[in-house]
Amino acid sequence: MKKKTPRQRQIERMDKKEKTMYEKTPVPFQPEEANQAISITTAMIAEVKRARDQFALFSSPHEALGVLYEEYNEVKDEIFKHVVDRQKLQIEAVQLGAMCIRLILDCCIQPLNNKGGNRNGKGN
Repeated sequence: MKKKTPRQRQIERMDKKEKTMYEKTPVPFQPEEANQAISITTAMIAEVKRARDQFALFSSPHEALGVLYEEYNEVKDEIFKHVVDRQKLQIEAVQLGAMCIRLILDCCIQPLNNKGGNRNGKGN
């Protein structure tokens, strides 16, 4: 018997409504776009790792929002320049996406303790 992947086990645990929604979700990419999306996602994950190595977990959704707002303003500033540097815009957009991932990981998936703080559960 073939060993199931973590994704297959996750799908098995879904309730009927979640499975239906997952199965009906269309694949929005052409093959080349899918490869580009994978590269972008990989860059975001690398940025999440870099940020988590350098900084403690978000202590609250409010802290995360502040960081997201800062990253959003950097993207906005780059877009509103007279001549947009697309490479710099991509870097800023990846950082914004990475902070969205951190918000989900730190504030939604990983339970927050009363003190907030780092991965060891100790306050800052």
